[in-house]
Amino acid sequence: MSPGRLLLIGVLVLLCVLFAAGIGLGFTQSQDQTLNPDWTQSLGNVLIQPAHPGDLSPSSPTCMQGDLLTATGGICSYGLKAGFLGRKVRLKLRSAGVLGILVTLEQPDVGKQTKRLLVVGQEATLNYQKEGSELRVQCLDPAPPCRLHLESD
Repeated sequence: MSPGRLLLIGVLVLLCVLFAAGIGLGFTQSQDQTLNPDWTQSLGNVLIQPAHPGDLSPSSPTCMQGDLLTATGGICSYGLKAGFLGRKVRLKLRSAGVLGILVTLEQPDVGKQTKRLLVVGQEATLNYQKEGSELRVQCLDPAPPCRLHLESD
């Protein structure tokens, strides 16, 4: 073997040893930080951004007041604006009748997700990415108005 090739192999072995030592030192020195084995969830939080009130286009002006979604004795629909990254609609139930509220998110070519909220404070998170997605909020009790708060993290 030529001296240049031996030197290259030696440098590569040294880099591998230094890398392994650095990883080992990192694990022993960071007692205050837990190792998150589910790195996909962390990556998902970066790639899926929360929806904001401007991302929802209500079918009627009475269906949305600021970041509060309302449905009184019927169904309110909201067109959802999509972007490069996925979005998540996180809703928290503020008020509803005994039967609760049904939240459905439908995406073209993907299908639909449905959640039923019964208890005040209960949350539903629905993810979407497709343009033309629609959110439907159905108040299952005809009498009291149903209200959901759009949480933006």
